[in-house]
Amino acid sequence: GDADRQGLKQAMLSTASVINELAQSSSASEGYLMDFTARLAGVGSTAGMTQAQVMAFGSVLDQGMVAVEKGATAMQNVITALYRKPAEMAKVAGLDVKAFTTLLRTDGNAAVLQFIQALNDAGRMDALAPMLDKMHLSGAGVTQTLSTLAANIDAVRATQQQATAAFSAGTSVTNEFNAANSTRQAELEKTQKKLHDLSVTIGEELTPMVYGTLSAART
Repeated sequence: GDADRQGLKQAMLSTASVINELAQSSSASEGYLMDFTARLAGVGSTAGMTQAQVMAFGSVLDQGMVAVEKGATAMQNVITALYRKPAEMAKVAGLDVKAFTTLLRTDGNAAVLQFIQALNDAGRMDALAPMLDKMHLSGAGVTQTLSTLAANIDAVRATQQQATAAFSAGTSVTNEFNAANSTRQAELEKTQKKLHDLSVTIGEELTPMVYGTLSAART
């Protein structure tokens, strides 16, 4: 997993950076991204998907107003079905069975994207829910979830690239922290200047007390 490749501490920092990056650049919420990723972690890992790729799906679904439980459950069931019965799923979407099965083995994320887009292009979204029901997987929310992703498939791909870059850099959350500290420092220096100007007016007697209070606040 990501933790094995990066080390736990850096992987956690990178994950936080992706969440921060996506939340700052869209209407997706941090809470939704964390909840969605946690719900999809097991199936996503089995499919060889990275956290960044999973979070990108979550970001687009949140922006599309798909409830997190509904969206995550739908994605879990679709991915499970793809690996359980790839030939049948490929036929439903009008895909070449052999080519799709090979893609599924080599790049699970690309296969999921291709399946969603093909299903939409073929106008077969409504056919998927009954099929999942026959496989004893819940079809609830599948049409809404996949339709939202299909309608925004370019956004999904772009968001995955953005999330992957943020994960690799692992600096988004650190940069925001530093920016906040810089703002705080600027405000502190501005306050100090006001105090200096004030000292000219009220004299030297009260200034040491005020600076003492300011220094205590900094520690």
